[in-house]
Amino acid sequence: GDWDQKTFERLLLEWLVACDQPFQEVERPEFRRLLKYVHHRSHGLRVPSASTVQRKVIAMGTELEKELHSFFFAVSRHLETVYFVLIEF
Repeated sequence: GDWDQKTFERLLLEWLVACDQPFQEVERPEFRRLLKYVHHRSHGLRVPSASTVQRKVIAMGTELEKELHSFFFAVSRHLETVYFVLIEF
């Protein structure tokens, strides 16, 4: 498909987290050479810095925490409803 910087960064963050890689891995010259070699596009490849990656991973975690909170709140509301229905019988 077409190149998308946001998709690249999301996939990079997923790889870092799934493989338990340090944030600084994105700054290793060997890693950057590999990415530049496989990136055959006319526009440049922008690999985010370790601090940017760290900030984005924390933001992903915060967003996931919010989603989980909403999910568990919804589940607890449903359980509460079921509980009250069962009590009435």
